[in-house]
Amino acid sequence: MQWKTLMPAIWGFVVLLVILLAVVLWLVPARDALQSELKAARGEVPLRRSALPSLVGASYEKDLRKSLSKTDGMRSVLDAELKKQAVALEQWFPDVKMVDDAPARDEFANSFRFAQDELRREIVGKAAQRSRVLEHLPLHTPVFVQKNQTPTVEEMTKVQREANLEALLLRCAGAAGAYPYRAIDFQEGWSAGSGDGPFRESSVTLHLSLPATALHDALRALCELKGKGPLVRIEALTTRPRALPDRLGPDELPLIDADVQLVVSAVRE
Repeated sequence: MQWKTLMPAIWGFVVLLVILLAVVLWLVPARDALQSELKAARGEVPLRRSALPSLVGASYEKDLRKSLSKTDGMRSVLDAELKKQAVALEQWFPDVKMVDDAPARDEFANSFRFAQDELRREIVGKAAQRSRVLEHLPLHTPVFVQKNQTPTVEEMTKVQREANLEALLLRCAGAAGAYPYRAIDFQEGWSAGSGDGPFRESSVTLHLSLPATALHDALRALCELKGKGPLVRIEALTTRPRALPDRLGPDELPLIDADVQLVVSAVRE
């Protein structure tokens, strides 16, 4: 038999060998894997059928209603807390004389001064406990209070809200070791955040003096406000070092100035 006559037989044997290798190395493992997947799928069918009543139908509807009811309850609690914070922001001084649901216009300035004196004493005293001597604590004081003029009800409402917010912000900042080197700047107006949205927004800028190591805690305290609201977000922050004093005590830290612009949001009453 010649070599040329053997070549087709040899090539046929090679092709047959390749087919057998493919069956052994690829088709058989693939078949086994497919059978395993099929077996697992058949086992899942009873489980899915048993879970079906909770995924659709009366049981699903019951669970969904329960979840919605729980969500409504949580929203009601949140709404009540936001309204409580908004009311606190508008609260009149406790010692002010009231006339027809508003403070007596000729006595409001005196109540304002008394509240500021109490706030100064409180913050200066707590600063002394931190070995920080505050010679002067600048506070925001409107013109009609400085000149002891008779304000309108609208002016008193605005000043009262600003005074309440100032006291809350400075107490929280002071608890973190930050104290004002200049009075707070209040942006004019108390408008809605977006059209007829549920919140009113205003911008305030605090001018604080503090150790650099206390900056993080001070910013956090201003955002949290001890959970007493209103909602606050930081809009801008500028820091710069202060000149070192001629003599720095062993427990004293170098100070920085931090100007913090906040956007304050309170729900509409």
